[in-house]
Amino acid sequence: MATVAQGEDVKQVHREPHPFVSKDQTGSFVGKTIAFVGAVDRVEDQALYMKTDNGSEVKIIRFKADPEKFKQGAVMEIRGIVNKDQTISFGEYTPYDEDFDLGTFEHMLTYYHGMCRDLTLKSRDN
Repeated sequence: MATVAQGEDVKQVHREPHPFVSKDQTGSFVGKTIAFVGAVDRVEDQALYMKTDNGSEVKIIRFKADPEKFKQGAVMEIRGIVNKDQTISFGEYTPYDEDFDLGTFEHMLTYYHGMCRDLTLKSRDN
């Protein structure tokens, strides 16, 4: 399991299994590497604030990428580790096309995690 010690950077999260999760699902993946897709809201200090399709905020901590690449409204995939407070420790990112439909993607995640619950949430018991 990939956990992050105090002051440690998140590195090479692409090598860890990283299921796509929505904000509502992050609590089931504390201490696990995940992929979160959202729209950039703002960058403040070393934190990136993302928004879900319905406007809920997700805080990405230990943000070390170039803030100039994170324009407000841009959809990004963030890979990192979920913390106990449900923030995500930044590891890597992938920008998505401007035509990406975040609402449909979030709906698909809800459906997928519901249909495949035994497969996707099993990691909580490990």
